[in-house]
Amino acid sequence: MRLLQAILIVVQGVASVQCAHKWTLAKSCYEDKDLRKAMITAMETVKERSANGAKQLKRLKSGNPITLFGKLKAVTKLLLGSDTYKQNAESALKRFELVAQLDGPINDNEETFADSPAWKALQSNNDHFMDFVIHCGTDIISRNIQGSLYYWDKQRDQQLGDNHELIKMEREVKAGKWDDPRHQILAVTLVDNVYDRPQRGGRRNFAEKITFHPLYLKDQKDRQYDLFTEEKLQVVTRPDALQTFREKGKLLPIDLLHGLDGTLHHELFHLSGFGNLVDGPDQESAYGWANNTLIRNIDNPDLLSYLGLVIDLVENKKHTVEESGKVVKI
Repeated sequence: MRLLQAILIVVQGVASVQCAHKWTLAKSCYEDKDLRKAMITAMETVKERSANGAKQLKRLKSGNPITLFGKLKAVTKLLLGSDTYKQNAESALKRFELVAQLDGPINDNEETFADSPAWKALQSNNDHFMDFVIHCGTDIISRNIQGSLYYWDKQRDQQLGDNHELIKMEREVKAGKWDDPRHQILAVTLVDNVYDRPQRGGRRNFAEKITFHPLYLKDQKDRQYDLFTEEKLQVVTRPDALQTFREKGKLLPIDLLHGLDGTLHHELFHLSGFGNLVDGPDQESAYGWANNTLIRNIDNPDLLSYLGLVIDLVENKKHTVEESGKVVKI
């Protein structure tokens, strides 16, 4: 789950990295054509960053000369470290390769995505938990059981506790405002650990789930849903950008470029298909450029998403990032 500079994740452990085979969109995403397009664009960007990231990390790790070699090595060292560079690069490129292989969005000609026969046919697979659905709404239902009201995740047919983040998200949506504007939940990822808990074996046929906060999407609707744009790049490369960002708050120029696509990339690494990674080492220091260049935890989803972003910036946008978070044209 990703917050605006603070992220929580509901997860039942850490599993070995395997490929999350397929993905699709829930009705809350695909009904609105603009939102549907934004989500598909975000995933295409994530896959491109992952494929390019894996390719460049292989070259960097081997030391083979490549275009902009020095700039690329320098910016990736900020996240991977010097002494740990080779092993961290190897770990990252393997995960990037898995993301690049994703198949989707699964759909039929009727454009019904998660409600299509093509997606429903996958539910009989024992590895369906490696697939996932992207939601743009909470998809919560209530059930009256012996006079008591309980909340359930409709897609995953799972009871939710009163303090569950989806319940909080639903409450904020109904109120039309964030409980705490300083800690805005951008997305929540729900998984099952079928490896470490054999008694949960029946969950193997339930796809996992990424839910983007409707308030976040609503706030960003008129800003191309917070996708990477040339306009954003122009904003963060202004001569006074670093000072302006510091005066306004915790965000740095590079953080502005880590939008919907960066958040989606982050969330993927929480899924069983990419290792069930957990935000860490703690919620106060797991997020944003400054924390990730300081702690350099290769198993932190946010670090991996920033790594994909900066490799793309150097290789394809001809911009680099300084340790301060300043974005500079090469």
